[in-house]
Amino acid sequence: MTQSTATPDTFWSSLRENLLEVIPADTFRVWFDNIRVGHMDEDGCELLTPNEFSAIWIRDNYLDVIRQEADKLVGYPYSVELLGSYEDEEESETPQNRLKHTSKQKSTRTTGPSLHGRSLGINPKNTFSNFIVGGGSELAHAACVAVSNAPAHAYNPLFLYGDTGLGKTHLMHAVAHQALNRNPGCRIAYVSCERFTNEFIRAIQENTLTKFRSRYRSVDYLLIDDIQFLAGKERIQEEFFHT
Repeated sequence: MTQSTATPDTFWSSLRENLLEVIPADTFRVWFDNIRVGHMDEDGCELLTPNEFSAIWIRDNYLDVIRQEADKLVGYPYSVELLGSYEDEEESETPQNRLKHTSKQKSTRTTGPSLHGRSLGINPKNTFSNFIVGGGSELAHAACVAVSNAPAHAYNPLFLYGDTGLGKTHLMHAVAHQALNRNPGCRIAYVSCERFTNEFIRAIQENTLTKFRSRYRSVDYLLIDDIQFLAGKERIQEEFFHT
């Protein structure tokens, strides 16, 4: 195909067909179905994703593959860049909308259990590939890799203990990334221990414990940060270990 005759839609349609031959269907459905082509010329194009998390994940895992297939399609080295997010671009950049975007970004990290990778609130840069394994973190790193590859089998539950700044949260985020990479359809809940506790207390007050337990027991991975918050709270500890 020649870029002089290709439109963004025809280019992406052809590239999409090529990518479907080399990328697992489930992975493609989760991460690639909503991609759009932005600016495009004879030298390269921009692929737009729904959000920055998607752009970073695809960039880290499949950008080389996309570029290789684009080169084959065009017939010469073709520049491809991933950008997010087109959802923001669809709304006018009024002060109210800018404030709304900021609120959305903040709420991503503070809302309750999320079951889809795009709304987990995890740092997209916290992966196993860029975790620096130190003298005291070899076992923790190896255990987290094992957990991400075999949920509910290896080290179940896994408790990470260490001083502040040693990478506990980084490893938890990496588990989520690896799990989604292996199985884009898996269900993950990532919450702070304080939020888990508050939701438990609210469930008791509102007589909705069954709903609370069902929500957390239905996931493939339950990741709870700052678990030390449970110290001294025996009733909540009991609920946690039975969830």
